[in-house]
Amino acid sequence: MKSSMIRKSLSVLLSLLMVLSVFAGATLTAVAEETEPPHVHTYGETGKDRYICTECGMVDYVRKAQAEEADDKAQVDAVIALIDAIGTVDGSSACDKRITAARHAYEQLTPTQKKRVTNLATLERAEIQYMNLIETACKYCGEIHDSSVGGGITAIFHTLLYHLLHFFGKM
Repeated sequence: MKSSMIRKSLSVLLSLLMVLSVFAGATLTAVAEETEPPHVHTYGETGKDRYICTECGMVDYVRKAQAEEADDKAQVDAVIALIDAIGTVDGSSACDKRITAARHAYEQLTPTQKKRVTNLATLERAEIQYMNLIETACKYCGEIHDSSVGGGITAIFHTLLYHLLHFFGKM
């Protein structure tokens, strides 16, 4: 009797150990899986690679928002720099090119970006000044002559001289 009780106890104990070993194996596997290092995302320096992992393709939306904000800022800063580069307005074609380039760049911005251009008034003043200079330029040579009393006389002689040269040039 004692021996059958010992056998039953050993049998139960072995069964219990087998069950425990199965659970222990599963637990050890789970622990091993949990201790694997997490995937480290890799990002590039330009374009979409700044916010899409080059290894797994995951989109990091925080990085995406930061990249888009940086792009917007760079575009706005470029327009601000073009407007600042206009400098003193004169009637030259070089000045016209600077004003035109600044206006074109400004028009390419989104409405939100346009609101961030801090020196738009400078561009608008430059456009008005340039148009006023062009409207008062000599219709014969394109230059701007002084409209004061002495300058007005000079402008009259300039016009007469132009007509005489033009007349004799056709002879």
